[in-house]
Amino acid sequence: MADKSEDPIVLLIAQTRPELIAYFKRRGLTAFESEDLTQETLMRFLRAGYDPAAPDAGPKIFRNARNHWIDFLRSAARGHTGAPPTNSVIDNELLDDLGDPAPSIDVQMINREDLDIVLAAIKKLPPKCRTAFELSRFEEYSYAEIAKRMRISKSAVEKHISEALKRIAHALEGGN
Repeated sequence: MADKSEDPIVLLIAQTRPELIAYFKRRGLTAFESEDLTQETLMRFLRAGYDPAAPDAGPKIFRNARNHWIDFLRSAARGHTGAPPTNSVIDNELLDDLGDPAPSIDVQMINREDLDIVLAAIKKLPPKCRTAFELSRFEEYSYAEIAKRMRISKSAVEKHISEALKRIAHALEGGN
């Protein structure tokens, strides 16, 4: 029987899982959402039949993660809350035992490009939309607190943040 540590799938998970979780957390997701999207990203990659031992497996996973994050933003913009359901078949104990390697150069480049796109999109938001989004995502204000501070209704706050998420997702897809 082959050693589990030499299994390409185990190695792939060991190398990318911590980076994926950090990737999603840097984009403002909770620990639960980050873990959930990480597992779903890995499952999508494996279900698609990609070779986990291929030299381009890492960049493909992170492109998949970026697309999955955009799907998550779209879902949030439509008013769905929480992370999408997953079909995890990865053993959680195995995942918990894996190390946390530093992000590879390609992952750092993707992260930097995405960050630049998101920051540019935020700068282009209309003033009230931008303020509501920044208070929500960066200052962690509740919608009620934002409404009170901006002197607008809670539903107006929801509309501003939804619009911000749509515009950011559009920018990440290559839109202007």
